[in-house]
Amino acid sequence: MKKNKKKNMENIYNTKSAVLFIIYKRKETTKKVFDKIRETKPKKLYVAANAPQPDNKAEELKVKQTREVIENVDWDCEVIKLYRTRHLNSHTSEIGAFNWFFEHETEGIILEDDCVPDNSFFRFCDELLEKYRDDTRIGTISGTNSQFGNNRTDYSYYFSKFGHSWGWATWKNVWDKFQNTMIQWPQIKKLNLLQDINSNKLFVNNWTKKFDSQYSNPSSWDTQFVLTLFLNNYLNIIPAYNLVKNIGTQDSAHNMENNPYVNMNITPVSFPLNHPPFFIIDRKADNYRQIHVFNANNIFKRILNRFVLNH
Repeated sequence: MKKNKKKNMENIYNTKSAVLFIIYKRKETTKKVFDKIRETKPKKLYVAANAPQPDNKAEELKVKQTREVIENVDWDCEVIKLYRTRHLNSHTSEIGAFNWFFEHETEGIILEDDCVPDNSFFRFCDELLEKYRDDTRIGTISGTNSQFGNNRTDYSYYFSKFGHSWGWATWKNVWDKFQNTMIQWPQIKKLNLLQDINSNKLFVNNWTKKFDSQYSNPSSWDTQFVLTLFLNNYLNIIPAYNLVKNIGTQDSAHNMENNPYVNMNITPVSFPLNHPPFFIIDRKADNYRQIHVFNANNIFKRILNRFVLNH
């Protein structure tokens, strides 16, 4: 038994890239993600932690206990911390964490406190960060596949118009294009440039509403980042199968209780990676995601399935 355990430990991959770990007040989920990071022993671990809301003793304790999880780093690792002393809304706090991370690193892996990755996720990100480091066509590397097991490719990954922020990686030069004020959106809307990105009316209407909402009331950095990816015509890497499980149903900043993409099964990626020989967006996979992830109103799903997937 001991020999088998030793053999399994030898097969654990050690991460080369710097890792940004965003935490707050969820000790149990934070520990599950931390344990996966601990398995891979990155040399650099950045930890960004929001402060508790003022005059909230219960939350102060939760934040304290969550930060204590990070004190269990027991491998050769440089730990760099951004522990806030003043509470910020989740939108502002996370954008600040990304900015801080990329002030120090040119590329890296990003995990939040409810996104539990498979060990193969780290090697997947490492190899693709290196492979596409100088390729300005690529925007992000996602660990999440939201196709519910539908096989979209014979390769290790495919390209998408959309990134996915539940376990991901990117480069500083991509993040630097992020516009947290969405100052370009009014002009984009006036010129109807979403039509040029995708002529489908359902796509245009859906994202126009989302971007209008974020422009008037910024509350979701990832929706804003989608606009960044659209405007720069980036290709985003999606693994052939899901590599990250989101377990954030408790104390989440967003309502996750009825989200079908929480607790999805994980299928490890095999190595060596089988790289696609072409740089073309998988439109059918993107249409599926547009319907099942981005279009929240289930009343239209039957229409969407019939109309979008066949156009």
